[in-house]
Parts: sequence; structure tokens; C-alpha cells
Amino acid sequence: MARLGLDRMLENKGMGLLAPGEAHTCLERLLAEGAEVATVGRMTWEALRSFCPTADAPRLRLVLAPAADVAGHTTDDLRRQLAVLPPAQARDLALRALAELAATVLQTVPERVPMERPLGELGMDSLMAAELAVLVQRHFDCAIPTIEAVANPTLTALADLVLKQQGLRAAEATLPAQQTGTRPATAGTARP
Repeated sequence: MARLGLDRMLENKGMGLLAPGEAHTCLERLLAEGAEVATVGRMTWEALRSFCPTADAPRLRLVLAPAADVAGHTTDDLRRQLAVLPPAQARDLALRALAELAATVLQTVPERVPMERPLGELGMDSLMAAELAVLVQRHFDCAIPTIEAVANPTLTALADLVLKQQGLRAAEATLPAQQTGTRPATAGTARP
């Protein structure tokens, strides 16, 4: 009975117990790798963030699940808003979201990421640019070509790239079937 209570308490805190065999297998692998410090367990990062504020520290942000929202919007809502807002407002929203994502990678606050300054001048190296590209993919569903990510872009250039990709995707979705190469499904009867 006490174990059941512990299971529920941990589950409510975003954690779960490992079976002894599972924990042993993980421990063996970590010892073989020579890990100096390790944690093994089951965790729901959102629940963990709720009771452990340090889980949202900049040094952990890129290994944890992304925050639920960027620029005040969930990922789905951000994409929806960019699709329906007038171009100038969509660009402003994209810039705010990109500033937050770049600030996460640079471990600073969005206000310290100028829109027109190349990110390389702010200390973003090629690895950080790749991390930013992953975050842009995750939040905007847009792929930044590797060459673009490491070419020291500005936030305005990235916003234009994101909006262009989303505009192309929206245009493709509205093209008639004959222009996209797909045929509409038709019902019919088979003839002998």
C-alpha cells in the first residue's frame, strides 16, 4: 500500500519508478561510458518544471522539452496566427518568437537580441546556429538550411525565411488538385 502511494506521489510530481532490471541495465551502460554524474528515471518535464524552477534554467533548456509557448503562443497557435494575421503583424509575431528562441540559445533575454545584427556578432557559433535551427523547426515547422543557419543571419532575415516557407506551404495547400499533381478521389464501378 505504501508503494502505491509513493508511485502516485511521484507521478503527480512528474516522475515514475523504474523496475529494478531496467535501472540495473541503465546503470551498467552509464558505468561503461564512464559517466561522472548521471540521473536515470522517468520524468514528465512539464510537471517537473512546475515544482522545480531550476529545470527551466538556461543550461538545461536545450536538453529538455521546449516550453509550451513562444511569444505568448503555443506552437500550434503560433503557426495558426502566422497564417491568418496581416503580413506586417505576422512578421512582428515571427520576430518576437525568433528573438525568444535566439535568446534561449544565447542564454540571454530577448531584449538583448537586436533584430538587425548578425547573430554571429552576438556570440552564436555554428553549433548554436544548429540548435536554433532545431528550435525553429520545432516551433514554426520550417526547415532552415544549414548554410542559412551558420551564415550569421539576422532575426529579420530568419523571419522572412520562415514566413516565406509558411506562405509557400499555404499556397500549395490551396492549389487545385491538377496543379499539385494529385488526383481527386472518385467513386465508380468496375467494368468487366
